[in-house]
Amino acid sequence: MKRALVLLGVLCLTASLIADTNALFIAKSALRDGLWGLARRAAKDVGGQQGAELTIESYAREGAWDDLIINLPLDLKSEWAIYYRALALFMKGENEATIQLLSETKFTSPHYKRLSSILYARILFAKGEAQLARAKLSEEGIAPDDDQMRLFFADIHEAIGEKAVAQSFWRQILASTNSTDIGLATAAVKLKDIQVCENVIGRIKSSPAKAAVLLALSKALLERGAEGDLQSAKVAAKKSISRHPDAPGAKEMMVMIAEKEFHSSDAAGALKTYDEALVVWPDLSRDYTVHSGRGWALLSLGRAQEADEEFQKAFNCTTNNNLKSQSLLKRAESLIVIGKRRDAEVIYETIVKDFPETSAAQEVQVAVKIKRLLESGDKFFKEFRFEEAEKMYLEVASVDATLATSMKYRRALCFYARGLDAEAEKLMRELAAAEKPSPLAIMWLGKYLYNRRNLDEAAKFFTMYASIPNVNNPEEALLWASRSSFGRGDYETSVKLITKIVSQEPAPSFLSTAYLLQADALFELARFAEAILVLERVISYDKSTPEEKTKAELKKADALFAMGADNPERYRSALEAYGALKKAEAADPSMKLVVSYKIARTLDKLGRHEEAIERYYTEVLLEYRRNRADGLKMTGEAQAVFSRAAFRLADEYESRGKNYQAVHILELVSGSDVPASSEAKKRIEYINAKGVF
Repeated sequence: MKRALVLLGVLCLTASLIADTNALFIAKSALRDGLWGLARRAAKDVGGQQGAELTIESYAREGAWDDLIINLPLDLKSEWAIYYRALALFMKGENEATIQLLSETKFTSPHYKRLSSILYARILFAKGEAQLARAKLSEEGIAPDDDQMRLFFADIHEAIGEKAVAQSFWRQILASTNSTDIGLATAAVKLKDIQVCENVIGRIKSSPAKAAVLLALSKALLERGAEGDLQSAKVAAKKSISRHPDAPGAKEMMVMIAEKEFHSSDAAGALKTYDEALVVWPDLSRDYTVHSGRGWALLSLGRAQEADEEFQKAFNCTTNNNLKSQSLLKRAESLIVIGKRRDAEVIYETIVKDFPETSAAQEVQVAVKIKRLLESGDKFFKEFRFEEAEKMYLEVASVDATLATSMKYRRALCFYARGLDAEAEKLMRELAAAEKPSPLAIMWLGKYLYNRRNLDEAAKFFTMYASIPNVNNPEEALLWASRSSFGRGDYETSVKLITKIVSQEPAPSFLSTAYLLQADALFELARFAEAILVLERVISYDKSTPEEKTKAELKKADALFAMGADNPERYRSALEAYGALKKAEAADPSMKLVVSYKIARTLDKLGRHEEAIERYYTEVLLEYRRNRADGLKMTGEAQAVFSRAAFRLADEYESRGKNYQAVHILELVSGSDVPASSEAKKRIEYINAKGVF
C-alpha cells in the first residue's frame, strides 16, 4: 500500500512537469508569433518567476507599456523586472528616469546586462548623442546580431555622417535569408534604391511592410524623374494603397503624385489623382493643399468657375492667414478668366484690408503700383510724351525685376519714336542677345532692318524668331524671311520658306498672301507652270479676298503670256484671261488700265499689230488721261504701262516715218505726272531735231 502511494505521487509529479513544460512551449511560441493574449494565459499556467517574466515580455512585445508597468512586481528586485521597467519608461519618453534606474542597477546577468547597455545607447541616440551611443556599444563589446540591431547600428552611423557604413548594414539585412519583413522593408526604404525596392517587394509577405516599400519605390521614382517614372510611381503608390491605405505617408504620396502630374502639364491626370485620393481618404476634403491643387488643375483645363469654388474651399480649410490670402489671390485669377474683373478687384481689396501682413497683400500692392505706372507710361506714349513714358517704364523695372525685359523693350520703342534709331537698335540688340532672348525685340529688329534694306540680317532675325519654341505666329516671321530672301534675289529660299508656311496646320490667316509671294518668286525663276499651280490655289481658296483672287488671276495670265514664247497657244489663253479680268468687279481703274496694256501687248505677240496699236492708244493712253481728268489717282504700275504704251506707239509711228504722230503721242507723256515725262521730252527733242515732216 505504501509503495503504491509513492508510485502515485511520482506519476502526479511527472504529469505536473509535463503540463508546465507544455505551457512554457505554448507561451514562447505565442510570443514568437505575436499572439500576446495566448502567451499571457500560457505564462500564467507556467507560474512562478518564469511565468511572470514571460507575461511582462508579452506586454513589451505588444507595446502595451502602461499594462507592463502595472503588472511588474512591486519590489523590483529581479534584474528582468528592472530592465523591463526601464524599457517601458524609455518608450513613454521618460529618458531621465530611465537613465537613473539603469545607473542605480548593476546587472549581473549577461543577457540583461547586454539589453540594458543597448537601451542606454538608445537613450543617448534619442537625445542626439550618436557618438556617445556608439561608444557605449563599443565599450560593452556589443555587435549587431539581428535585424533590429543592424538597423540601430545603421541609424547611428547615418547620424554621425558615415552613410557608407550605414548602407553596409542595410545591405547585410537584404543579403540575409533570415531577415524579417520589417528588417527588409526598413532597409529598402532607407536605401531609396529603385532596383532594391523592386527586388524586396517579392520577398516580403507582410502587407504593411510591403506597402511601405511600395511607397519608398514610388518616392524614388518621383525623385529620379526619368521618362515614364511618374506613371510607374503612380502604379506603385496605388498598389501600396490597395494593400494598406493607412500606411504612413500613403496619403501624402498620392497628393505628391497629383502635384507632379500638374507640373508635368497633365492637369487632367492631376485632377483624376486628387479625386481618387479623396475617395480613399475622405478627410482630405478638409485639406488646403488638395483643394488648392484641384483649383489649379481646373483653371488649367479652362474650368474657371469650378476652380473658383475649389479655391474658396481651400480658403475655408485653413486658419493660416498666408494660405488664406493665397487662396483668395487664386480666386481672383479665376474670376478674371471668367470675366468677373470687378469681383476680382473686390478680392484684391479684401486681401490688402484683411491680410495686410501677408505676401499676397504685398503682391497685390506691388501689382497695383505696377499697373498704375504702366497705365501712366502707356498714356504718355500715346500722347507722344516719350521721355515721360520712358521714366515710367524704368520705374516699373525697378519695382519688379521680372518685368525688366518687357520694360526695356518699351523704352526702346520710346527711343525709336523720338527718332533715336541707333539707341533703339542698341537696346533691341541687347534684348535679342540676352540669355533668354526677347521674341518681340527679335521681330522688331527684323522689320527694322528690312525697312533699311539690310535684307541679309533681317532674314536672320526673322528665322531666329520662327525657331523660338511656342512663340506667337512663327509663320508671320517666316513670311517676312521669305520677303527678305526675295528682296535680295534668293528666290529659291523664298519659295522654300513659303512651302514651310503653307504646310502648317491650321493654315495661317495670310495664306493667300504667302502663295502670291511664292508665285512672284517662281516667276523670277522662270518656273511659270509651278507659279500657275500656286496661283490657282489662291483663286480656289474660299478665304481669299476678291482683290487677292483678282491679283492671282492677273498673275496667272502673265504666266500664260510668259509661256507663249514656246507655245503661241498660251498667248491666246492669256488674251482670254486678260479679257475676263477687265470685267472683274475687284478690278479698279488702275488695274483695268494695266490689263488693257497687257491685252494690247498680247495682240502684238499674236501678230495683230494694228489692233494692238489701236488698243494702246484708246484703252491705255486716252483712258489714263480720262481718269486723271476725272481726278482719279493712278498706281505706279498704271503710270508705267501708260508710259510704255506711249513709247511703243512712238516707236511704231517713227519707224513708219510719221514723226508728227510720234511727237504728239510723246507729248501725252511729257505733259503728265509720270516718272517717264522727262524721258519723253528728250525723245521729242530728238525727233524734232530730225525734222517732224
